[in-house]
Amino acid sequence: MNALNKSPLRGAAAALLRDIATRLRKGVTVPLTGVNISVNVARLQSGGIVSQAAITTEACDKQKTLDDVALRILRGHIRAVLEKCPELKRFYHPLLESNLEKTNAFLDFLNDTLVVFENNARGVHVRRQLAKLREKIGEDDVAQIVNQQIAISDLDDGVIERALILIDDRQYGEKVASDVQAFDDSYEASPPFLAFTRSNLNFQGDVRGNSLVWFLRQNPGIIAGKRILHIAPEDVVSHYILEHQQELNCTYETLDGFSSTVDYAQDITNLQFSTGMFDLIICHRVLEHVVDDLSAMASMFRILSPGGVLDISVPQSMNLATTNEWIAQDSTHHDHVRQYGRDFAFRLCSVGFEVSVERGLLERDLTDHRSDGTYPMRHYICRKPIDSVDTAKGGAFAL
Repeated sequence: MNALNKSPLRGAAAALLRDIATRLRKGVTVPLTGVNISVNVARLQSGGIVSQAAITTEACDKQKTLDDVALRILRGHIRAVLEKCPELKRFYHPLLESNLEKTNAFLDFLNDTLVVFENNARGVHVRRQLAKLREKIGEDDVAQIVNQQIAISDLDDGVIERALILIDDRQYGEKVASDVQAFDDSYEASPPFLAFTRSNLNFQGDVRGNSLVWFLRQNPGIIAGKRILHIAPEDVVSHYILEHQQELNCTYETLDGFSSTVDYAQDITNLQFSTGMFDLIICHRVLEHVVDDLSAMASMFRILSPGGVLDISVPQSMNLATTNEWIAQDSTHHDHVRQYGRDFAFRLCSVGFEVSVERGLLERDLTDHRSDGTYPMRHYICRKPIDSVDTAKGGAFAL
């Protein structure tokens, strides 16, 4: 520190550095999100003596920025809920969303109150209350009873993949078997996913990320030379792309509304990029959290270049002909607001995409899935037409 003390430090920068030094001597850690200090040192040719020290301090409050984005997203979520259920508007007041704590509390109130006005929210309400009961009692035998009741509620809502514990139940087993058959007939994995593959795979680690990396390895052309935006990025996928970025000659940006480790913090329903900015968007397991998912689809469509691709998947019960819109956040489903059905592809088409099912993982050998930690993931390749104009119009779904 002696050489630095000889430098002409002035004003706020000097005071800030002295304060940091004092706090460090006392054992107080300075958060990296609070202050960023860079030091540039030039030495005289005679060597050894510092002749100039340029010290810059940059005050940054990354957490505040992230909180502001999160607050905007939650406010948008609340407005979408109120639009879908106007009866709830009488409970709204601007003070209820003036900060994150109040906004989250108001959203929790809406989640619990929707059942009064929306029949589709009944199952979510039951599961939310069962989960609270399980947490409050905290006993294994009670948890087993509660888990069975949650599975019954999932079965009633058509989410068969979450009701498999009932397969041998005398009362519900027949219904489970029927829904499993309907799911597998439309899921199109070989061998059948729920009836066979799911119980024969070890779902440990990031199986979705591993599956996407396998897909990218098999299809390098989808990222080579492309401008890529990865929304809610899986770590293993990010690592793979960055590791091969130079040889693939691609640019890679990441986005999330609630993470400090990405390049952009934005609302997916209102992406702040110029039209046609990206050639590939990777977006998996996101839209089930977004009340206004059609706006999110349209926003991604707009920022894709003509001919650009959206690679996407969602939790999808293929035994359901149409999406089950809950609106309320289901705490037993990682706060999902819906369960998609077979109509998911047609929702994508409605904003202009040409949609096809990517079958590589669906048709992969079970032994290979086991060895690579992958699974028969159903995901969609959604292409923006070359001659597209950036207004919502119907696309096409390739069966």
